[in-house]
This record gives sequence, structure tokens and C-alpha cells, in this order.
Amino acid sequence: MFEQNDLSHTSEPVALQPMDFTDILDGTFSLYRNHFRLFMSVCAIYGISIFATNLVSLFIVTARISPLTALVILGITSCASFGVTILSFGALIFASAQTYLQRDVIASDALWQGFRRFWAYLLSNLVWFLVVVGLSATLIGFPFGIYFGIRWGLCGMPALLEGCPARAALKRSSELVKGTWWRVFGISLAIFLLWVMLLFILKSTVGFVLTLIGVTDPVNLPEMLRRMVIPPSPDEVGMLANVIRVFTDSIASILTMPILTIGSMLLYFDLRIRKEGFDIEMMVNTRESID
Repeated sequence: MFEQNDLSHTSEPVALQPMDFTDILDGTFSLYRNHFRLFMSVCAIYGISIFATNLVSLFIVTARISPLTALVILGITSCASFGVTILSFGALIFASAQTYLQRDVIASDALWQGFRRFWAYLLSNLVWFLVVVGLSATLIGFPFGIYFGIRWGLCGMPALLEGCPARAALKRSSELVKGTWWRVFGISLAIFLLWVMLLFILKSTVGFVLTLIGVTDPVNLPEMLRRMVIPPSPDEVGMLANVIRVFTDSIASILTMPILTIGSMLLYFDLRIRKEGFDIEMMVNTRESID
């Protein structure tokens, strides 16, 4: 549960109610639009990390260094980038929750909460990832991988917002999803596909503009899709085009990143409202804090 100290910060009753998919979708874009500067401030460190990591990868491809040195450099930068990514996602979830509950929050507060709950958030998601990938590696285990992927998919929320350790966060996610697995699956899939679509639109638009101004050569749609999954080498498009591509891809990533976190956060609160009467709990605690 949310800590009582957090609940007491709200000075006015917050109008919470169960949401269907359209409500979650509308709420996602409304929160994103109304708090755009906050989300971009939180995502900035993630964008810088991704940009730096991709530049290092370009350097390794073009520089004449030994494979061992390249492996060490890539390993260090990848681990640092992974840590920053976990921190950024955690901070975004906290910032999303605070804005949904109509509380004032700044980027530094969100990043501090992400740092404070870093290990619980990391371990819960690491267990989720290993179980889902391990089960999905076989044809027989694939359906079970999907099942546990949804059942434990909200584990990051209680790890960050309720102070749960990793194991308890997984159990908490199971409790919330229980009895509504297909609904959670459908909404989660829709949020994910929306994120993929927006990311594709941004990247393909930038690619079209770069081609139009002569930075890169024209490519067909299959080649464009391939380059989105497997970045082109400097030999294919040139170093300048690659640096520009890395920069624009980083911008596209930070612009679309909040869609995933806000949508998942709203789904989490929707389940709490439906199953636990969280809206009533919020009203009671708010009135007690006012009195």
C-alpha cells in the first residue's frame, strides 16, 4: 500500500474512479501533455545515456582496437546505461503516480525515489524477465511465459510505490491481476502496440526528412524496418548520418518512453480501485489530513 505519509500530502479529495481502456488511453495522453516538462526532465538522463552508449558503439565499430578492449568498453557502457535506464523508468513511474494523484512533484524528487527503490525495482523486474524469457525459450513453455509475463507484469509498481521488496512485489502484482488476466493482457498489449507505433512514426519521419535533405540515401520500407531493429553501420550510411541517426533515435526514445509508464501506472491504479476501493481509501485519508 502507499505509505500514509505520502497520502497525507494531498490537500483536496482526488476524484478517482474505475477506468476502461479509453479512459486509460485518454488519461495517458492528458497526463503526458499536462506534465510534459516534468516527464522530459526525468527522461533527459536516459536520453543522454542512450546517446552516449550508441556513440561508444559507433566508436568501437570504426576504431582499430583489440576485441578484448572493445568488449570491456562495451560492457562498462552497457552496464552503466542499463542502470540509468532502470533508474529512469522508476523515476517516471513515481512521477506518473504523483501527477495522477494531483500532487506536486519535481524531477529531482522522482529521480531520488527511483534511486531509493532501485534495487527492489531492479530485482523484481529481473526475476520477471528471467522467468518470462526462460519459459518462452521453448514451444511448450511459451504460453506459460506469456501468462507469467502478464501476471507479474505490474511488479514494478508496488516495488516503487508501496515499498515492497522484490518477492513481495511479484506476489502483489499477482494479487492485483488475479481474476482479470485477459483484461490486463488486452490493455497491456494495446499500450505496448501504441508505444511501438508512435516510435515507428517518429523514427520513420526523421528518416524521411534525413533522406529528403540528402543526409542519407533513399531506402525502401523493408530496409527502413531493418535499420530500426539493426542499426546501419558507418560504411552503409556514413559517420555523419549515423551520429545524426543516433541523436534523433535518442530523442524519439525519450519522447515515447512516458507512454509505457503512464499507461501501466493507470492500469495499476485501476486494479487497485476496482479490487481494494483505493478511491475511497484516498478520500478518507485526505479528509483526515484536512481535519
